[in-house]
Amino acid sequence: MMNRRSFLMTAAATTAAILLPTSLLAAISQQHTDKQFYSGMADSQGNYFLSATDLSGKKLFEIPLPARGHAPTLSPDGKQLVMVARRPENWLLVANLQTGQSQTLQGHPNRHLHGHGVFSANGQWFYTTENDFDNQRGVIGIYDVENQFERTGEFASGGIGPHELLLSPDGQYLIIANGGILTHPDTGRAKLNLESMQPNLAIIERTTGKQVIRQQLDKKYHQLSIRHIAVNQDFSVGIALQYQGKKSDRHPLIALWKPGSEIKLLDIPANKLDRMRNYCGSITMDSNGQVMAVSSPRGGLISYWSTDNGQWLGHSDLADGCGIAASGKAGEFLISGGRGDLILYRPCNDRSGVSEQSITIGKFDGRWDNHLV
Repeated sequence: MMNRRSFLMTAAATTAAILLPTSLLAAISQQHTDKQFYSGMADSQGNYFLSATDLSGKKLFEIPLPARGHAPTLSPDGKQLVMVARRPENWLLVANLQTGQSQTLQGHPNRHLHGHGVFSANGQWFYTTENDFDNQRGVIGIYDVENQFERTGEFASGGIGPHELLLSPDGQYLIIANGGILTHPDTGRAKLNLESMQPNLAIIERTTGKQVIRQQLDKKYHQLSIRHIAVNQDFSVGIALQYQGKKSDRHPLIALWKPGSEIKLLDIPANKLDRMRNYCGSITMDSNGQVMAVSSPRGGLISYWSTDNGQWLGHSDLADGCGIAASGKAGEFLISGGRGDLILYRPCNDRSGVSEQSITIGKFDGRWDNHLV
């Protein structure tokens, strides 16, 4: 365990110079009081951390990770932060943000984790997407937060290869992106069923594990892996896809689902679709739930969309940009990049389709990982 002072000392030694004038930094900080952002990070020596920063460009602390993590999750009361291992690893790092203490917990020995988790609305339970590799099915692991994250059970995810999961706006359901990709720890990160994969979006009762909705794309899109999702208070679900077929193919990579309807694939301008290179990395909705941002790190492209009608609103450019978090202001996002960049974007819908409102918060000595919260 390390205390918070140790985290701060480590951060002070590694934080790069701030790129913004003091007056502008002060203005941003005043607009986003007490906002902190969390993500995985790697240094040039191959060490991995859970890192925290604010909108003045100051790195607040770093917590060493046993290996590369994937997505951090903040508890509803803001007191705990959990980093979930990516496949085929099997650990959770739980950090107490009040005491500065952290611990690494091992999951079920016959499961591996898929990188994402979510708390129940009251913070009592934590759920993770996991692979029951012996039975070739996805499961949702159930952890008792008040009993030191003891794993108390599981239920079926409704598909193979569950990846991101979210809590519904009313707190009663889990929204699960079953990516459809079969893996096994004996073969590392190899994808074993690309010809027969069947991804789906599943809505499951949180307390019973009962599946109430299962949505799939048309069969011709069966290699569009449903990987990452975002949801607003109207229960509109944004979906970021990753295509597992031929590199030369071009299929829609972003979708919307609303209760009572089918999944709607969104129209992407052809030149932007080419840049996405069959891969979307992260999806987030703004503080009002009216704009969603989707990252395509392979093409250095962040696209913006209306959650009401799925209309394209514009794009921004950031090399290897992947992590996205709502800043707390309508239509505004913080974006992190694999080259250490941290950018504040304010998308606008102009005729050129390009956002010109961007502020460089900082450039850090390290690589931000896929997800930012």
